[in-house]
Amino acid sequence: MTVFKTILILLKRNFIYAILSLTSIFIMIPFLTDNSNDTIGLNFNSCYVGDIENATYEEKNLIKYLEKYNIKKETYNSDETLIANKMRAYSIIVDLTKPQGEDRVSVNSSLLNLEVHQFLGYLNYYKDFDKANEIMKKEVPMKIIGEADSEKKEVLNAFLMYQISLFIMMLSGKILSLIYNEDLKKRQLISSITPKKFTLNIILGMFSILFVAVLITMGASSLFVKYNTRDFMYSFINFMFFGISMISLANLISKISKNTKIADSFASSITLILAFTSGAFIPPQYASENVLKFGKLFPEYYAIQNVYEAEWSNSSFKNIAIMLLFAAIYFTISIYYEKFLQKGKKNL
Repeated sequence: MTVFKTILILLKRNFIYAILSLTSIFIMIPFLTDNSNDTIGLNFNSCYVGDIENATYEEKNLIKYLEKYNIKKETYNSDETLIANKMRAYSIIVDLTKPQGEDRVSVNSSLLNLEVHQFLGYLNYYKDFDKANEIMKKEVPMKIIGEADSEKKEVLNAFLMYQISLFIMMLSGKILSLIYNEDLKKRQLISSITPKKFTLNIILGMFSILFVAVLITMGASSLFVKYNTRDFMYSFINFMFFGISMISLANLISKISKNTKIADSFASSITLILAFTSGAFIPPQYASENVLKFGKLFPEYYAIQNVYEAEWSNSSFKNIAIMLLFAAIYFTISIYYEKFLQKGKKNL
């Protein structure tokens, strides 16, 4: 019997735990996503920020996004700069919609691109402020992915990072602890399975569990938060690389502790600690700097950073590389730890 089949059998034995873990995701997602007041009708000009103190809710959302992209408050004093900044923000955070909240159209729709192009043309090339402002006054039904909607998605994905880490650490850790049991190792010695094939099957089995878990998690998330294809793939890839690093950590813990109860206790404790120190429970902008410094010692911090990055960039690729580095470090430590134990047994 291959190790891959053994993993499936062990997973079947822990089927109830697996279902409970994934069910908790479905239970929590509705509480983290409130779809009320998502779709609003306004025109471009209604977000003209003259008096920041008396700005509307939508205007304040826009201000926060302007600040997020390093557009400072003092630039609001210039009409030309203000509108240029607003259009830049709209190109990032606005999806056109059909009336009555029907299916959304991509932010890259030709209509929005044409308006942005015309606007920038009148403003930058023709220096015609009045014509540029006319475009801003055109009423378009739209969905602002503002502070509320954007933060919901970020908070949800950060929470799902914790759920994935808990699922992997406890379920995969338990399976790996059983696989590394001395009795199973003795069976391996008298079987036709080589150590290399044994390890390969473990990796394939764990990767399959991770793939299914992430797919179910993202599928559940998609029921409550709308993703376009690009966002879905970004989140899926981020989850997968994070999961690989956590499997490597679960593998290390399983090598250190063959006792599944001890491994479970340690796994649940460390995932809870990492959730608080990496930004899964407390958004990074509100967390203490010292707490985040501790979180940087583990891969979950970098996965959460990618959640708030929300798009492909040099920073997100760097975070993925760091997660893979952690996976390699954990795996290397587990190999040397195993060799250390074998050397100790030979000396006895």
